[in-house]
Amino acid sequence: MPGAPVEGSAGLKIINTEGMAFLGPGSEWFWAMVQALIIGFTLVFIFQQLHAMKLANALGEMRKLTERWESTSMAQARLSVAVDLRDSTEKPMTHAARSIAELFSDIYALRDRGVLSDRDVMEAWAARCDGWWVLLGPTVTRFRTAEASEKLYLGFEELAKSARWKAAKWGMTPAGTDDASRGALIATAIKRAQATIESQPAA
Repeated sequence: MPGAPVEGSAGLKIINTEGMAFLGPGSEWFWAMVQALIIGFTLVFIFQQLHAMKLANALGEMRKLTERWESTSMAQARLSVAVDLRDSTEKPMTHAARSIAELFSDIYALRDRGVLSDRDVMEAWAARCDGWWVLLGPTVTRFRTAEASEKLYLGFEELAKSARWKAAKWGMTPAGTDDASRGALIATAIKRAQATIESQPAA
């Protein structure tokens, strides 16, 4: 019967529709509920789309950073810096050294703005950043003093600090700072840079 309550198998009232109006006067509550549901579903959809866009942007940025790191010009810069440091630890801040420091500073900025997640950055770049800060940190420090600016390549240093903290948290051993460890880091950097350059197609 119209307006009769809907009963369960045991006669229990599940929905009482008596007095309810779905059209015309008195139906405002129903349409308000429908509108609320539509808004809710729309917000969920928008959130999912934004999340997908953020993920796509992050993947794009990670790909560009990797391509930048593995490019011939960056590999040559890494090789040049590593060879310089092998010959002397007192080398000035060269253009090649700046390109490395700028890359890690850019990674820090992307993480700081939330474009890249901390986990993605640490998993992909922590070891590299830590090792290169051990090698280039003294050079950056001298450059800051010469330029009278303590903020130069601060992102590079902050990312390296995060990398060492994460390494300790994850039970990993950060790069050593003694002469033997630095020598091993330089040798590895030279080997990897040479391998990258050799793997590039001939111009």
